[in-house]
Amino acid sequence: MERNHQLLAAGAVALLGAMAVTAYCWTHRHPPLAEAAARIAADPAKSSTVAKPANAEATTAHVFTQAELQAFLAAATKAESIDDPLKRCLAYPDPPASHWSPAAVQAYCRYRTQPIVTLAQARDLIEHGKAAELDRLLGEALHAQLTQPDARGRLDRTFFADFDDGSLDLRYLLDAWKRASPDSAFALAASGFAYVQMAVAARGVDYASKTPQDAMESMHRLMQQADADLQAARQREPRITPIYIAMLQAGGYDFGPSYATRALHEGLQQDPADFAIHAQYVWLSQPQWFGSLDVMQHAIDEGLQQAAKNPLLLLDKNKAAGFRANIENWRDQPVHVADFPAVLDEAADAGSLSAAGNTAAAHRQFIIAAIYLSESVRFNPDAFSDRSRLARLVSAEGQPRLLMLHARQLVAQRPDDPDALGLRGLASLQQGDVPAGRADLAAALEKSPDNPAVLSLLARVYTYSTHEWDKAWTLSSRLIADYPQLPDGWRMRASIQLHQPRAGLDDTLHYFILHFGNDPRQRSVVREMERMLEAEAKGGDDPLAPFRGPRSVPARPVSHPATR
Repeated sequence: MERNHQLLAAGAVALLGAMAVTAYCWTHRHPPLAEAAARIAADPAKSSTVAKPANAEATTAHVFTQAELQAFLAAATKAESIDDPLKRCLAYPDPPASHWSPAAVQAYCRYRTQPIVTLAQARDLIEHGKAAELDRLLGEALHAQLTQPDARGRLDRTFFADFDDGSLDLRYLLDAWKRASPDSAFALAASGFAYVQMAVAARGVDYASKTPQDAMESMHRLMQQADADLQAARQREPRITPIYIAMLQAGGYDFGPSYATRALHEGLQQDPADFAIHAQYVWLSQPQWFGSLDVMQHAIDEGLQQAAKNPLLLLDKNKAAGFRANIENWRDQPVHVADFPAVLDEAADAGSLSAAGNTAAAHRQFIIAAIYLSESVRFNPDAFSDRSRLARLVSAEGQPRLLMLHARQLVAQRPDDPDALGLRGLASLQQGDVPAGRADLAAALEKSPDNPAVLSLLARVYTYSTHEWDKAWTLSSRLIADYPQLPDGWRMRASIQLHQPRAGLDDTLHYFILHFGNDPRQRSVVREMERMLEAEAKGGDDPLAPFRGPRSVPARPVSHPATR
């Protein structure tokens, strides 16, 4: 649920959305929303309007520069070197020339790093017959969330971290908890929370019109099980806010706007400033669900009225502008990457930052991608995919120390992941530690023998650094066999034949010049190969001796800047 939802509701959104909004907004609590729905129903064109960010004039024209990126990455390196999670988050730089609210940033750093009951702790207590102790700890988290400013959203965070999972392994654990404590409101709430994720997984991520009927039916059966547990939990302890977070998602995916309206009303009665409940409210107000950009903006404004009590709600301020710029990269919709710095001129949540960074990368806007992916891992250090993509961007920017910091985090999260090992190996090579780099790359290739990036990088190490000619020959031959259209394997083969030496150099030189001679990126290599052939044509005892020095052009560095 905390993840960005990328599913589209069924039906004709333009017509049904306006009708659903009328049911979605209860008039006795939210008259402005009801009025907006009425306006949209009368004039659908108004559903596409949304206010610009308050400081749009000051930020729209800003373009991140290479110098700003380098300064940003230098500051990020200092922050990533800090062990304490809260201090690291607070020390991170904000995006260049942005206007992030210090109150929102500080609150979000505390929200993301606050102590919670972990799934490992919960599992240990359940499996050792101490479910009552787990209930006590979760009760303390709920009390802290409702009474302590520095514990905002503590129980919500616990549920997102522990129970936002549709796996069978978690289902078995939660069923055991319910058997041990059949009257536990927390056990029932956690079970319903997880059932919603099982239902979403059963449905799949495609449009409703493209989703098989049996998948929709499976989702509905699981949603019914979720609702049964959530309703039972609410009857026992209505203050458990994750109940309403899960209900809101169930309303969006299956039960409809009336169900979602009741959940929202009941949830905000318990905590009018709950960050996660308001986030679900904004999500359901999107045009592809039950709303429009106008209604979405009204939902945001409702949350901003509570921001004095909970600064986390400031993170939703520009959600409508983000939807308009399509930071989520919705299918079949235009993406306005140049608008991202204006959209995110004020602080945003980790999901929005992740979406913006990945969308920018997909559109080859690498400076924007590096900045927002950095902010994503600032607030969500466990975002493996974001950190992995960021590490590659950092490598291309010539930041070996920051690359190593990210790579170590990746390996710590997934010690056997070949991409994580490969990135740590690359970082070691860039820092001049060839033995460590070689070891990590060899381990990565053993775990993922068909990984072309690791294969190419380790082949370069054997060819240009350690001169392990037999290993270099084996890997370069694999590259040629699997990717004959790429120059890397051929270039390494030529270098081995030149430096070992090994027979067949002339054939490789002629092949390379014939097939890659028109590639401007290979111009210097081709020219050097042509000079080798000219030297051989002149004859002599060893005409290629001058080409065997350390600066021999067929050799390539282990890394080089990516094309922007």
